[in-house]
Amino acid sequence: MIFLAAFPTVASLLDYAGRVTFPLAQDGRVIRAVPGSRRFATVPTADEFRAAIAKIDPRVLFPLADEPDDDPLLGPLLAICKPCLHVPGEMALLPPSLRFNRNGKRVFAATKWMNGVTGFVLAPSEFRPGLAVWGFSESGLRNHEEYATPMEWLIEFIAGLEHAQPGDPEELWHMIEGDLPNAEPPLSLEPPIIDGTWTHATEGVVDRQEEYQRGKRHGSLTWWHVLEELPADTDISEGDFEFTYRQGPIIREGRFEAGAAHGPFRFFTERGKPSYEADFVRGFPSGECIVHPEATLGICEPATIRYEAGVPIAWTVPEYAYSSVRLDRDGKPPASLLEIAHDEPVVLVNCFEAREHPCKDEVDVAVVGVAAEPGRGKLGDKAIEIVGDRDGKLTRAYGHANEKLLPVTLVKANGAFAGAGQLAHALRNVRKRLYS
Repeated sequence: MIFLAAFPTVASLLDYAGRVTFPLAQDGRVIRAVPGSRRFATVPTADEFRAAIAKIDPRVLFPLADEPDDDPLLGPLLAICKPCLHVPGEMALLPPSLRFNRNGKRVFAATKWMNGVTGFVLAPSEFRPGLAVWGFSESGLRNHEEYATPMEWLIEFIAGLEHAQPGDPEELWHMIEGDLPNAEPPLSLEPPIIDGTWTHATEGVVDRQEEYQRGKRHGSLTWWHVLEELPADTDISEGDFEFTYRQGPIIREGRFEAGAAHGPFRFFTERGKPSYEADFVRGFPSGECIVHPEATLGICEPATIRYEAGVPIAWTVPEYAYSSVRLDRDGKPPASLLEIAHDEPVVLVNCFEAREHPCKDEVDVAVVGVAAEPGRGKLGDKAIEIVGDRDGKLTRAYGHANEKLLPVTLVKANGAFAGAGQLAHALRNVRKRLYS
């Protein structure tokens, strides 16, 4: 049995801006796999799973209530790994008596709350017939995204735990259990759509249109982002106003055959910019796929991934913008951030609208302002160089929604994005964040 240690365990799935799709790394640079990808060409048998679990310290996968599980969907999935607390991942596999429902889905794994339930649910796959494990978060901490087949999810749940050190499971479980809402009975599945065009609406606006044949997706699929807006003449100070809703950019389009994604697919951001271009074969990405900068952080040129039967077998990630983008300088030849910061971490300050920024914090790492034209600026009492990024490549690589730099952006020495935000918040513990 082989567990691929290169892929993350449950403990790391809350990282990287809440994205769930698993990462692919090349020389320290990271991109995200195409939605609907699979991690493993083959998976272990149930007996191999049980043998692997037997090697793990029981305090690492701390057992919870061992109850009969007659849930037709979750029972078989969790029969291999009984309800337990994944101590390193701070994640609980819930017993039947503690499961509950959110937004029409059954929550079977939960972590400590962060503004609402965060965990995993089991729901129909978006790309092929059958069920998939989805990341779930009421707070938006994690995207509501199809994560893996159930067996692949279990592989990662126990990956790398043979030598893990237990923490304090009783205290952790007390925290998670105290956050759980009241238990609820299982949901009944909606009856299948038999034939024709199916649409779904949010706030009265169509956001999904899919073709079905004999109860399975067959034909075109188009999804839209729904825009929430306030009328132009709204006085928000009165506190009594209503949003309007309209259909926004396409966020996904593709084709299905007999229930499985089959043919060209394109994925877009909520602002309508392309994020992935891929061909699917019988439910899985296949051949060479394009990953646009809008699907990741740090790059300003597209990356590629090559797939076989849904498994990424090779990928090429361009250099991070930190080392690849030539920036205009005032009175000096163009240079990259790597050269300007002398191969060290750097704090980027948005100087497109103002070139001087009040700041009480002492920043003892390289600070560079970014604007359309080069020049000089200030961060508090510190004089800073402003580089010219006329083509907006740093913004595309590190900006919020790849469209606008936040007031402060932190970039590590290897070019990886390390965080962004408002001045006062983003500069707290700046060295720890840049050098960790």
